[in-house]
Amino acid sequence: MITPANRHLEENVTVSPGIKSEYDARNFGRNWAAARGYNPDQMATFAAALFQKWGAEALSTQKFEDHFQGFVQAKTSIRSQRQTYGDQEWKLRDDWILETVKHLAIVNIAGLAGSTALYANLKNDPSTALKFSIGLFGLGLLLAVVDLFTNARAHYLNGLRANSLRDNAHMAESWDALVAVATAKYSSDEGDLCTQCAEVAGALSAFAAAIGVVLLIVHVI
Repeated sequence: MITPANRHLEENVTVSPGIKSEYDARNFGRNWAAARGYNPDQMATFAAALFQKWGAEALSTQKFEDHFQGFVQAKTSIRSQRQTYGDQEWKLRDDWILETVKHLAIVNIAGLAGSTALYANLKNDPSTALKFSIGLFGLGLLLAVVDLFTNARAHYLNGLRANSLRDNAHMAESWDALVAVATAKYSSDEGDLCTQCAEVAGALSAFAAAIGVVLLIVHVI
């Protein structure tokens, strides 16, 4: 029953005579998108989802348009965020390969070369410390390679996930689909595992190099 007290509420939720069905909602969404350079099919699907959820009595044409505009803005923002994260992952992958692991490898290669040279020039049997230092530097070099590979792999996988989420945001056809992308974890599970492996390998590589240096000092002394 409409009373003077709630008449303005009834007027606010009355839908335009042009939108009475899901078919009308699809056409409205498609035309709105086409006029503004957006994807007509996606907006038609989005409009249909709105109609199914709220019904003709809950959405005016203005509310449809408000949802359309907010949805487009949210899609653009989320897609941009995922793109930025993906670009950072690709850059980190390159930086890691070129810088961090390079230093681990250099330290272990230098240690391995030095200890091997000492071993080759010995007239007597090599000390236990020298033998262990050679093994540790070799192990450290191997771990540095593992560190390089797993870290590069992690950034690669996270970059792929970011690109996938970016595309999902672009292709989203409902608020629920867009929220799912917005709240999704940035990194992939496999990428997280690779990162953890890289951290362990890097720490062990540095530890092996440090112990190798100590053993070389012991040998010299």
